[in-house]
Amino acid sequence: MVPEGQIPRRDHRQDTLDAAPMLRTWSTKARAARIVLRPVLASHLPLRTKLCVYKAIVRTRLTYAAPAWFALTSETGRKSLRTQQSLTLRTLFGAPRYVRNQVISRDLRMESLDDFVIGFI
Repeated sequence: MVPEGQIPRRDHRQDTLDAAPMLRTWSTKARAARIVLRPVLASHLPLRTKLCVYKAIVRTRLTYAAPAWFALTSETGRKSLRTQQSLTLRTLFGAPRYVRNQVISRDLRMESLDDFVIGFI
């Protein structure tokens, strides 16, 4: 309790803006969605259908409120989001490990997460 007439002290650690906990949360949620959707993404459904499932469920979790926090993230944080996207697209496409992520993205005509988020801003 602060005595009357005195200004309460603030904890200055709360003043820093850190997106790392939020990134971990949304990366974990995207990973969980990818794991749950693995039977659908690895199935013999048409590629267009699997891309719609990815865009509707996984990418929305990766980019939730991204215009607000994207500028605060470090390159390491962005890399973890890109990793989740690449793993999902690799599963969706059925590509072996030696195929580059750029090739998969190009063949599927998927924009990078960075470009997708910057499109909002």
